[in-house]
Amino acid sequence: MATNFKPRLSAAAYNNRYYKGTAYGGYNKALVINASNGSVLPNCCGLVHGRWLECFNSTDLSLDKLCTGNAKNYLGMAQYAGLKTGKTPKLGSVICFDDGSYGHVGFVEKIITDSRGNIQSIYVSMSSYGGTRWYYRTLYADRNYEYNNMKLLGFIYNPNIWEKADTMDIGDNVEILAPGKASSYGAMPNAYGIGWHRKILAVYLDRPYPYQVGNEKGTTGFYKAEALKKV
Repeated sequence: MATNFKPRLSAAAYNNRYYKGTAYGGYNKALVINASNGSVLPNCCGLVHGRWLECFNSTDLSLDKLCTGNAKNYLGMAQYAGLKTGKTPKLGSVICFDDGSYGHVGFVEKIITDSRGNIQSIYVSMSSYGGTRWYYRTLYADRNYEYNNMKLLGFIYNPNIWEKADTMDIGDNVEILAPGKASSYGAMPNAYGIGWHRKILAVYLDRPYPYQVGNEKGTTGFYKAEALKKV
């Protein structure tokens, strides 16, 4: 479900093994940058490999199907490996750019939407080869997620999140199975309506109660994915 995604909103610790090369006891296939400790940072590729496997909460390197070449090749190689890609950002996806040289990649940690569920911007974790170890940037939908004048190639979708998350969308008819909340952030009081049939009015995938449910009369409440069933 979309709600299984946990954004990383601060830099990984230096001893985090998701960001160390495999020859140093780590779980990252990217190029080792610091031979003294095995760190794959600072490097944009090292960051996305670490975040990709963190989303699986696993140390099984076979789950990391991202390529290990230059960042500009990640999208095409992901398609070759059978991963889903597209032009729409999703939580836990890898954003890919072509800068006319080696390229650049980042990891989508948050998606900011308006009241109708339209994407306004994304919050992306990044790293720069030979530069800043870990940083964040907000990229805007109305600018086609432009970053440093690089060409957007697209997004690589993480199958641990998105093959399940896309089963419910705006307009779907659902049955309410469990209580929700009065806002997508989880504010009290509780919202009920168990057994009622309603529609999904909006989706806020970066929030604790992402599904706004109601009918033509108004909003019934905000619910987690497991509290709803498509009908």
